[in-house]
Amino acid sequence: MKKFILLIFIFLLSLSGQNSFSQIPNWSPLKRLTSGYKDTNPDFSSPHYYSFYSYPFWEFMVFQRKIDTASQICVLRFNKDSAIDAPKYLTSNNFLKKNPCIASKQIVWNDTIRYSLALWESNQNGKWDIYASYYSPTGWSSPFPLDSGTGNKFNPKAIQISETEFGIVYTKDDDIIYRRYNAQTRTILSESNLTSSIATQCSNCLIAVTSSTGLRVNFRSKKADNNFCIYKATSGNNGDTWTLPDTLAFTGNNLNIQLAKTYSTQQIFESDRSGKNAIYCYNTNFGNNLETVIISSYFNYYGLKTWFFPIITESISSDISAVVRKSSDSTKILFNFASSSTYGRDSITVGDTSKNVKIALNNGIRFENKYALFAVFNIDTAGYTSLYFKYRYYVLNGIINTSTFPAKDFALSQNYPNPFNPTTKVKFDIPKLSDVNITIFDAVGREVKNISQNNLSAGSYEYVFSGENLSSGIYYFKLQAGEFSKTVKMLLVK
Repeated sequence: MKKFILLIFIFLLSLSGQNSFSQIPNWSPLKRLTSGYKDTNPDFSSPHYYSFYSYPFWEFMVFQRKIDTASQICVLRFNKDSAIDAPKYLTSNNFLKKNPCIASKQIVWNDTIRYSLALWESNQNGKWDIYASYYSPTGWSSPFPLDSGTGNKFNPKAIQISETEFGIVYTKDDDIIYRRYNAQTRTILSESNLTSSIATQCSNCLIAVTSSTGLRVNFRSKKADNNFCIYKATSGNNGDTWTLPDTLAFTGNNLNIQLAKTYSTQQIFESDRSGKNAIYCYNTNFGNNLETVIISSYFNYYGLKTWFFPIITESISSDISAVVRKSSDSTKILFNFASSSTYGRDSITVGDTSKNVKIALNNGIRFENKYALFAVFNIDTAGYTSLYFKYRYYVLNGIINTSTFPAKDFALSQNYPNPFNPTTKVKFDIPKLSDVNITIFDAVGREVKNISQNNLSAGSYEYVFSGENLSSGIYYFKLQAGEFSKTVKMLLVK
C-alpha cells in the first residue's frame, strides 16, 4: 500500500508544474515527409543557449538525398505543423555528398531567420572536402568550398555567431579543426587545431553555444585498445582561443556524443561500460557530475536527441526526446524517454535489428504562446528510404527553474535589466513547496499579466517578462508565495 501511494505521489509530482511547460497532449500520429528517394541524415541547427523568448517562427532542416549514383543536399523549412514547402536542392552535380549540417538562429529578438549556413562533405575533387551554401535575404548561394585543401575532411558541424559569422568544426586527417568564418565574404577569421596535443585519431566532433560568447566542442579519440574516449574543449571568445582538450569520458567504448540545451549545455554520450550500449550525461547543473540517462540489461540505446534536457535527479516532464532502442529482434524509436516521467511517452517500430536510424530534433518553433518540436527520422519502405516525423507542442508559462538547491528564505530580486526593452528577468527564491502567483500591474494599478503555478518546489526561479505589446512606462511585479508577498518596480523604455 505504501508503495502504491508513493507511485501515485510521483505521478502527480511529474504533472504538478515543477517545470516551465504545460504539455499539449501526446505526440502526433506518424507523418511522412518525403518519398520516392533514399533520404537520410536529417539535421537541424545545433542547440543554442536557452532563451525561451528568442525562438524563430520557422526552422531550416537539411538532409541527404541519393539519386542513382549521385547524392544531393536538400533543405526544408518547418513551421508549427509541418514542412512549409518542397525540398530545395542546394547541390546539383553528379558527385557524392553526405553528412549535411546547418547553422541558423534569430539574430534579433522576435525576428525570423534571415541568415544561415549549410555544410556537407563532397568528393568532387577526388577526396572528401567541406562545401557550403550561405542563406541571406536574397536566398541560398551557389555551393562553394569551405575547405578543399590537402587531406580528407569529414563531419562538419556549425553554430551561428552573427549574421555573417559562423563557428565551424570538422575532422581533417584525424584532427579536429575549428574555423571562425565569415560566410558572406568567405574569409577565415581565425583557425585552430583543437587536437594538436593529442597523438591518436580524433573524429565525430560537435559544437554548441554555452553562453553569449562561450563555445564547447566535444569529440572522440581512439584509445590504445581501439575503443574511444571523449574529450571536450571550451572557448570564451567565440573560438579565437581554446582551452586544451580535457577528458570527458574514458571508461569503456564511448561513442555518438550529443549536446542538449538546458540552463547550461548538457554533454550526452553513449558507452558500453554497463555491458549494453547505454546513455549517460555530464550534468553541468550539479558540478559536471556523471549521471545515467537510459540504461538496460536487455536493450541497446543509440542516438538520443533531446530538447531542454531535464535535471536527471528530478521528476521533470518538460523534456522532449527521442532515442533508438535495439532489442534482439527489432529496432524501435522511443519518444520522451529521457525523463523519469512516463507522461507522454510513445514509440514506433521501424524494422528489424539491421535498420540504421538517425533522429533529428529541432530547436523549437514559436507560435502564439506555444512551441512546436519535431522529431524527424528515416524509415526504409518498399525499396526507398523516406523521412518521417512526429511532433509535440508545449506551452510556456514563463517560470523557469534555475536551481533546485534549497533556498534559505523567500526572496524577490529587482528585475534585470531595468530599464528594459522589451524583455527583463525577475529572479525569486522559495524555501518550500508553495503555490506561486505572479501579477504585473501598470502605473495606475491595472493588471496586465497574471500567472499561477501550484506546488512549485523549493529552489530558485526566474520569470522572463515581455513588454513587447505594452507602452513605455512604470510597471509593478508582485510575487505572492504562501504568506510571502513582495513587489518590485520596473521601467519599460521603448
